Amino acid sequence: MTKLMPKLELSLKSIIIGVVLAILLCGANMYLGLKIGTTISASIPASIISLGILRMFRKYSILENNISQTIASAGEGLAGVIIFVFPALLILGVWKDFHYSELLFLGLCGGFIGIAYSVLLRRVLLKDPNLPFPEGNAIGQVLLATNNTQDKTGFKTIISGIGIAALINLCQNGLKVLGDSYYKFFKVNNSVVGMGTSFSPAVIGSGFLIGGNTIVAFIGLLIGWLILLPYFATKYGLKDANDLVGSAFFTWKNYVRPVGIGVFLFSGVATILMMSKSIVTAIQESIAALRNINEIDHSERDLNIKKLMILVVLCIIPVGFFIYSHLVQLNVSSNAMSAFYAVMLSLLVLVLGFIIAAVAGYMVGMIGSSNSPLSGLYFIAVIILSLVLKALAGEVIGSEIVTYLMALVILLVGFIGFSAVITNENIQDFKSGQIVGATPYKQQISLFIGVICAMILAPFMINLVFNAYGIAGVVPHPGIDPNNTLSAPQASAIAMITKNVLHGSQDWNLMGLGILIGAITFTLDLIGKKSGKFRTPAIMMGLGLYLPPDLVTGLFIGGMISVFIKRRHRKLQHEIGVEAVKKLENRTNILICGLVAGESLMGLILAVPFVIKQSSDALRVVGESFEGTSQVLSLIVIMLLVRYIYRTATKDSN
Repeated sequence: MTKLMPKLELSLKSIIIGVVLAILLCGANMYLGLKIGTTISASIPASIISLGILRMFRKYSILENNISQTIASAGEGLAGVIIFVFPALLILGVWKDFHYSELLFLGLCGGFIGIAYSVLLRRVLLKDPNLPFPEGNAIGQVLLATNNTQDKTGFKTIISGIGIAALINLCQNGLKVLGDSYYKFFKVNNSVVGMGTSFSPAVIGSGFLIGGNTIVAFIGLLIGWLILLPYFATKYGLKDANDLVGSAFFTWKNYVRPVGIGVFLFSGVATILMMSKSIVTAIQESIAALRNINEIDHSERDLNIKKLMILVVLCIIPVGFFIYSHLVQLNVSSNAMSAFYAVMLSLLVLVLGFIIAAVAGYMVGMIGSSNSPLSGLYFIAVIILSLVLKALAGEVIGSEIVTYLMALVILLVGFIGFSAVITNENIQDFKSGQIVGATPYKQQISLFIGVICAMILAPFMINLVFNAYGIAGVVPHPGIDPNNTLSAPQASAIAMITKNVLHGSQDWNLMGLGILIGAITFTLDLIGKKSGKFRTPAIMMGLGLYLPPDLVTGLFIGGMISVFIKRRHRKLQHEIGVEAVKKLENRTNILICGLVAGESLMGLILAVPFVIKQSSDALRVVGESFEGTSQVLSLIVIMLLVRYIYRTATKDSN
């Protein structure tokens, strides 16, 4: 008979399971994030999978499970920074592929500093009564419920979701017998309108996890593609009247997407301003915790803050030398002034990293890590650093200097991202750990393990994905169609903002329009929040304008499935009881996480034959004439999948 051992926590098996999951979910999120611009939180799938594996041992503990998911979340978070920031260097032509040494260096230094930030913020954020921590609480309750029974339903459900989505993705992107999307465009006078939808289980699943807020994203899509696109196409003309699809996307990328970036910027700034009081409180209480470190109960004890601060200094010193080496290459000031600027920039990235970590941690407490607006915060960092470095370089900037500046801006934004993402991803693991009685400092030790293991392998994985699919129109070899590369939406935006600000060619009017739309959306959100009747998150409006239309439509479909199922659950409460409905909700969310993870993992697996054959058609078994049939078949498969999701969500197994 299995014997539970509550004292087992930072054990060898929990570490090994966590490291394996960190590597898998890191790779999976690289594919997913480059494709649709969002990642799946590793906490839910990692917690279910690790618990299923731990049950194979005679002795195990729920605390070991928490350690495993904490390590996995660190890997997933670092993957998010790599895919959201560093492809910009490819897009701008600074890199030809991903540089292992620089990614490893910035990832380890930034990640270690991020752990220190998370320790400073943990206690303050977790005890804030205004933060519900929806994902952290959900994970903690699921762990408590599943740990007290031998029911293996959750493990079986997530494995089935992974298998189904992996098979669909194999047929869509590997064998090509199923279509992954559908588009239709029309020419109207001198303009163009059109729409599309995705048949991706991961996209639909991501929409399900976001829920009803995808309505706002879909409204953004309608504004972008039915109002702004025709307007700009009429104003500036079609690039090629014989290529409606190419002309539509050209106009969208150059005139509509910057509007979406403006919405992201407003969302990020508004969040920081609204949180300014909480950020100050977090700093004050963290300093107070330093004075009372010996009075803190063992169950609430963190790693030694003073030693972590020493670690921060040890990490920022080589970063300062890294900045100095780039400034010297600019040759726009003396070595002494370059050293002074390097110190100031090092302090700036430390402060920006902490502010972004605090804002992200607060947003995770409000809406979960899946919906945290990190992208908007990265854009703010890009603009600040671009303006600062442009000022340091002086009025006259040659093309070679601009290249150095672009590289430095993006590398420093990546460092800021690495330092902030740990709080964004792992603060909810601290919350679930609090619920199950985990020891904070042991979780924090596990973060170091997750950061080190993920960063050793992550650069290899991102190069594998790049060589298999290409990124944002940049292809590593002729066997890839530039029009079918992974979109990397955040990195594309970072590249565009960096280039335009440094060249002085940024069209602030388009961003201004986005800021106006963001302000209107934000105001409506405040009204809806106060009334309790609706929400209109500005970040979702930005996604609707910024992401390709097929992805937004797929997210919307998933969100509407979620809304419909939630309504059904409310009715079922009267028939089968609240507890039974909670089990259905947990099972459904686990299935959806499996679907998202399954497609992403298959995408990573498919990268291997694609790289070997130097073509994304390496496994194709049908010709291009089969495209129409493949789209019809995909529609049928997705309808069957939706039916399966509905049955899982509404069929009581008791």
